[in-house]
Amino acid sequence: MRGKLIGMSRLISRIALSVVVFPAALLMDLILFLLLNRYTQWESDYAVFISNLATAAVIDACWFLLWRTAVKWTPRRVRTTMFAFGLSVLGGGMIGWGVRHVITQEEVATFTGTMSAALLWCGVSVVLWRETPAERGERLRRAGGADTLVCPACGYNLTGLREARCPECGASFTLNELLAGQPSRAPAEIEAI
Repeated sequence: MRGKLIGMSRLISRIALSVVVFPAALLMDLILFLLLNRYTQWESDYAVFISNLATAAVIDACWFLLWRTAVKWTPRRVRTTMFAFGLSVLGGGMIGWGVRHVITQEEVATFTGTMSAALLWCGVSVVLWRETPAERGERLRRAGGADTLVCPACGYNLTGLREARCPECGASFTLNELLAGQPSRAPAEIEAI
């Protein structure tokens, strides 16, 4: 008996595309460098800088476009993302500067610095864009209905458990603490229970 074929979920397709972005961008970097080096009068290190900068921009733009709809954009998250992007550019510049002083090849330092900046931002964005326990609780509640209970400490779904202790993080609660810790429960709703 053959199983039903189903389409790839949005999350799986985002993960697959995220994996493909990096090697595709590096291939683009190589092709762009070869074109700039052959068809312009630029010095080799300038062609490397332009191709690397374009590649880093493509990596970061693709990363943002892939994940932007999966993130709940609060004003704080927008600010921290912009700040992290600036720090990543600064960090990539410092890495490139350090490589330039260790290895005297300008092209290697430029490549290392620009790619480090792009990868630093992608890595930091994973941490900044991770959902909070309250966001996770809200997502689970929307998916499972109003009767879903989540751990106030870590957001783990506690629905169906027989004790007020989270198996994920180990936190224990009284029933009142558990109900009061639910992100979207109104005070009147808690008192009625």
